[in-house]
Amino acid sequence: TRFSLDVTRDEVAELARCMSWKLAVHGFPVGGAKAGLRCDPSDPRLPELLAVFGRALEAPLRSHVVIGKDLGATNAMLDAIYATIGIPQMHVVQSRPHGEETPGRLRDLAGYRRHMTGLGIAWAVQAHAGDSLQDLRVCIQGFGAVGAGAAARLSALGAQVVGVSDAQGTIARPSGLGISELLRAQGEGGRIDREALGEHRSAERDALFAIDADLLVLGATSHSVGKTQAEQIVAPLVVEGANFGLTENARELLHERRVVVIPDVLANSSSAAMVALQMTTGNGLSEAALWDGIEGSIKG
Repeated sequence: TRFSLDVTRDEVAELARCMSWKLAVHGFPVGGAKAGLRCDPSDPRLPELLAVFGRALEAPLRSHVVIGKDLGATNAMLDAIYATIGIPQMHVVQSRPHGEETPGRLRDLAGYRRHMTGLGIAWAVQAHAGDSLQDLRVCIQGFGAVGAGAAARLSALGAQVVGVSDAQGTIARPSGLGISELLRAQGEGGRIDREALGEHRSAERDALFAIDADLLVLGATSHSVGKTQAEQIVAPLVVEGANFGLTENARELLHERRVVVIPDVLANSSSAAMVALQMTTGNGLSEAALWDGIEGSIKG
């Protein structure tokens, strides 16, 4: 569920198609769903808006749809939507055969991990570059849940984050930005507190694309990299960590330049797969079996 002043019906339809493709990567013959509410998540009228939204969605939420977090969403916002119609988030699963043991909330499913999307991004990179990512130089566009998760998971595999951008601009350090340092500096909305970092170089936001790196992870908003930005990209490998981070013109240009692009339907699929697997099995998979299967689908 996306909460943004810019969200449109066409964007929600595209997100739903993308979700269906993500689930297909993991062998699920089911459709993906997305929802959107055009609002500012900080609007003081938000409780009223969520109640109206919940009532409008009551029929699908009671019969065949489970909604989770996307851009702008919080757990509290989703809880409020479901409270409006008096059912738990996992009502659809609980009401089906063998669903009685499924918890009421997505975040309580067995195997729920921190930085799940980042884990899928890291596995997608390994599928292309090999298991050892030691000293792989990485730039990350956006430092919200996707960007921060990618930084954490790639760093754990030996990669080195040399540049990060947020709404305020680009932060770069050729010797590498430590992941603990970055996560401590992460603020609301993915903004990075410059004063909490050690020595670094600051530049305008699009300067990130010109940094000498082996990998660029797109973790900002949808269609945030157009043809102009694509012309500046130095990294030979680009991963769409966010939902369709590239415009079609940018994708075509990178293809012409022979820059390898790992698409969102693969790189951004791990958390969707985790939820779908546990919903399908009534929360019956062990954490090891769950994540072994997801890793195999992404790397295979």
